[in-house]
Amino acid sequence: MIIQGKNIVLKNFEEEHITDEYITTLNDKKLTKYSLLSLKKHDKNSCVNYIKDIKLGGSLLLGIFLKNSNQSHLGNITITFYEFNNSADLGVILLKNYHGKGYASESFEIVFNYLFNICKIRKVTIGTCVGNKKMTNLALKVGMVRDGIRKKHYVLGNIEHDVIHFAKYKC
Repeated sequence: MIIQGKNIVLKNFEEEHITDEYITTLNDKKLTKYSLLSLKKHDKNSCVNYIKDIKLGGSLLLGIFLKNSNQSHLGNITITFYEFNNSADLGVILLKNYHGKGYASESFEIVFNYLFNICKIRKVTIGTCVGNKKMTNLALKVGMVRDGIRKKHYVLGNIEHDVIHFAKYKC
C-alpha cells in the first residue's frame, strides 16, 4: 500500500526499513517518556517480531517517508482497526530529527482521508498520557476532539498516568 501526500509518502513498513537510527529512537527514554515503547528495550529482532504481530493482528504499520528525496524514513503510524465499532485507533512515532516540521500532522491528515473515504471508518481515535503536550497539540491541530479520560490508566516508570483520548468523526 502506498498513500501519497504533499511532502510525504506512507507505505507499509517492512523489515528492510529497520535502521539503527529507528532502533535508537525507540530506545530514547526522553522521546518515549509517555509511550508504552518506553517499557522495554528494542532491537532488530523485537522490531521484526512487532511487524509480524501487526500483520497477524490485522492492523497496519505504515512508514512515513519523505516524498522528494531518497525516501528518508521519518517515522511510523500504526492503525489498529476495530471492525465491530467501525473505528480505528492511531499511534505515531517520528525520528528525533523530524519533530516540529509538520510531518506528523500531514501523516494524520492523509490517514484520516484514507480511513474515512476508502475504508469507510466512522471514527478515528488516539490516546496519550495527559502530560504529553506534543501529542495533545497534534490531536487538536488536526481537528480531533477530546473524547474522555481514563484515570491512572498507564504505569510508566512507576508513575500512574491519566490517559486522554481524542477522536475525529467522519463528516
